Amino acid sequence: MHIAYFWLTMGHYHFARMNAIAALETVEKLTVFEATDLDDHYWKREENESLPFEHRVLYPQNVLDYEITGKAWTRLKEVLADISPDILVNGAGYFHPKNYKVLRAWKKQSGKKLVLWSESTAIDQKRNLAKEFVKRQVLKIYDAAIVAGSMHKEYLVDLGFPENRIQVVGNVVDNDFFESQKQSQRNGFLYVGRMLDIKNVQNLIEAYARYRKDAKNPQPLYLVGDGPLKDDFEQKVKSQNIKGIVFTGNLQVDQVKEYYKQCRFFILPSFSEPWGLVINEAMASGLPVAASVNCGATHDLVHPEKNGFVFAPNNVNDIVAVLHRLDSLSESQYDEMSSYAKSYISNYSPEKYAVNCDALFTKLMT
Repeated sequence: MHIAYFWLTMGHYHFARMNAIAALETVEKLTVFEATDLDDHYWKREENESLPFEHRVLYPQNVLDYEITGKAWTRLKEVLADISPDILVNGAGYFHPKNYKVLRAWKKQSGKKLVLWSESTAIDQKRNLAKEFVKRQVLKIYDAAIVAGSMHKEYLVDLGFPENRIQVVGNVVDNDFFESQKQSQRNGFLYVGRMLDIKNVQNLIEAYARYRKDAKNPQPLYLVGDGPLKDDFEQKVKSQNIKGIVFTGNLQVDQVKEYYKQCRFFILPSFSEPWGLVINEAMASGLPVAASVNCGATHDLVHPEKNGFVFAPNNVNDIVAVLHRLDSLSESQYDEMSSYAKSYISNYSPEKYAVNCDALFTKLMT
């Protein structure tokens, strides 16, 4: 089979997945397109000339935005005519106006198979009835869909997509990269993500301040990431004289890995999160996880009392309670949670992702 993927932009986890797809015996050729190689995370990439797949950046060194996305769809229409893959996987969303026109025309002209990658859930943002109706129509051009997890499958089924044409493949990272042995001096709560309203860092800071007042030996809180609200959060911490909070700013993935290695617990308080790959990263690092019930990954990865805890993001009391609960774990309880986290996340590896995709691809081609 000749498989092609189209992503808006690729992070380290995309490359891990594509490497695994390229290694499948059934895949004779893999072509991977991305709209651009820059986004607002500003991830740095190592130059790699020995990728096991053909990799094309349609608009190199352009920061991803709406305009570049539209141009990339137009360019994709041109390049698809040259390569003629058996299956095209659209991992770049399905609601840009040029998206539907390009894919419908390509499918009609080529007669090849079109697969959607979806990591949207019914609750990851406020839904508009008119848009939901349009989505139902757009989805009709797809032969099948691969989705991140259980909530993502449920959402597509709710939109009228046939359940027997949906394959749950998992949302995965390179677990081997993040895996680490337990550090004797692990200490602190860790948050990794953007400084945005939707990430709910404001409630986390408030909850931490209250936790710190009551805790006998409070753990520090490391806030890893950047964003438009970072200065506001730093000012709040300073003005309220909240001790123990460290802002690291934007870090590259190898630097973030060191925080996973050094910290004791992980927390993701988002009001909304289609998945939350930082949960995968934390589990691969052996960290017990506290996650908002509104994160897509929570429902598939976080098992309360086994590898972490779940809380309501809009309830500061809930967040305070979960900070105390994590901090109160005995060493044996901590070790059990850490081991369970690492064991369970092994089911969500690039290799498992590839095998799950292959099952759907093979079905489409027979």
